[in-house]
Amino acid sequence: MTWWPYSNVPKDRSPYELYSDIIGRCERIARLTARAGGLDVLLDQYHVMGEDAPAEFDAVRLNFIHIGEAVARLGTTVELDAPDFPWNSVKAFRHAMTHNYEDIAVRYVREALADLDRLKSVCVLQRTRYDLNRPGYRAAQPQP
Repeated sequence: MTWWPYSNVPKDRSPYELYSDIIGRCERIARLTARAGGLDVLLDQYHVMGEDAPAEFDAVRLNFIHIGEAVARLGTTVELDAPDFPWNSVKAFRHAMTHNYEDIAVRYVREALADLDRLKSVCVLQRTRYDLNRPGYRAAQPQP
């Protein structure tokens, strides 16, 4: 029995799809943070309750991990598309979150959330560059 059919995971996702994933994850993080009562409440609950804190903190962390994965899959594309954005920091943050460095995770979540709107804006702008390559796109045919 295969627990995870890894061979079914698509590996050749387009920049359009990857930027779309990042945008969607940013939106999810914003919703989760709001649902928890805001950033301060979310982090305070985690500091006080630790592992018994509401699941929103873990969900926020998971979404940051997915963002870092998408950035890593974009490779040098992101550095060429938007060289002024700290992409290496996004990937490093994903590494810290993945490997469960709790003190780093909590310490930097506030900063990452503060930069979330900027990340989303950069990705929205860059995604438009790849809009013609989105799945299912068909150029308008000239009319005779």
